Amino acid sequence: MALLLSAPPFGLRDSQIGLIGLIGVAGVITASLAGRLSDRGLGQPVSLIAIAILLLGWMGLHLGSGSLLTFLLALLVLDVALPAVHISNQSVIYQLAPQARARVNAVYMTCYFTGASSDSGLGVSDWSHAGWAGTCAVGVGFGLAALAVLAWDQSLRRAGSAQQAAQQCQPQPQ
Repeated sequence: MALLLSAPPFGLRDSQIGLIGLIGVAGVITASLAGRLSDRGLGQPVSLIAIAILLLGWMGLHLGSGSLLTFLLALLVLDVALPAVHISNQSVIYQLAPQARARVNAVYMTCYFTGASSDSGLGVSDWSHAGWAGTCAVGVGFGLAALAVLAWDQSLRRAGSAQQAAQQCQPQPQ
């Protein structure tokens, strides 16, 4: 973002680019809503909707490479989607082992920050090889990967439910 916004046609100074980060406050509202919905057992649907919004945000960022208003709106969309994905993911993983919540969270956050820092490095590489379009394409790629993981998780969940139903239908020995 800083590389794009500091270059023409925007030519923003560091302090101006820093102020754009205030858009991220919108994510606080989304995180709270996503948490409440996830607590009601809607973590998977929240993730699906948030990933779809995330993909729209990346496409908007690509289109916003020549318009500051479009860029800011797309950034707002991303800042709404990312916390929703994060919070709904945490809700899902906490259900895996409620008695080990701290350990599960430690593993999740380690993976989360490792992925985020790797993606930051990849973003700089994308910028130098393919410019803003390449950076946005990688963002869309990661969004599609998240969508694929969610679909895989759903198929595992359905298979587990079908297996449980089949076991319940079997006659019990007397």
